[in-house]
Amino acid sequence: MKLRGRRKLRAVALQVLYELDIMEEWERHKKVLQEAYIREHIDKEEDKKFIERIVECVTREKNVIDSFIKKSLKDWDFNRLNVVEKNILRIGTCELLFSGDIPYKVAINEAVEVAKVFAQDGAPSLINGVLDRIAKEKGVKK
Repeated sequence: MKLRGRRKLRAVALQVLYELDIMEEWERHKKVLQEAYIREHIDKEEDKKFIERIVECVTREKNVIDSFIKKSLKDWDFNRLNVVEKNILRIGTCELLFSGDIPYKVAINEAVEVAKVFAQDGAPSLINGVLDRIAKEKGVKK
C-alpha cells in the first residue's frame, strides 16, 4: 500500500518517534527529523512543518499524551503496547488534544489507517477505541 499526502507525512513522523522511543533519546528529535527528510525525500517546507508539528508536540507533551492514553486503555496495560502502536496513539492523541485545525474524525481515521499499514493485526481496532474515548473525554467529540 502506497501512502500519500498527509498520511505519508504521519508515517514519517511515526518513523521518527519510533526511533526516538527505541533509543530513548527524545532530545535528539531535530537531528532525527533531518535524517528522515533526507531518507524519505521530504523537501517541501509545508510538509516538513507538518511533520515537525507532530514530532515536537509528542516530544513536548509526551507525559500528558501518555496519561490520556493510559486512562483510555480498557483491559490493556500501556506497557504491553508495542512501540509502533504506542506512537500511533501518541500522534492521534496529539492531534486530538493540541491540533485545533484537524477534525477529530480525521485524527482518528488517519491513526487507524496508519495502523493498518504499520501495526499488528487487531491494533487498528484498539487504536480506534482508545482515540474515541480520548475524544469523548476531552469533549472534542460531541
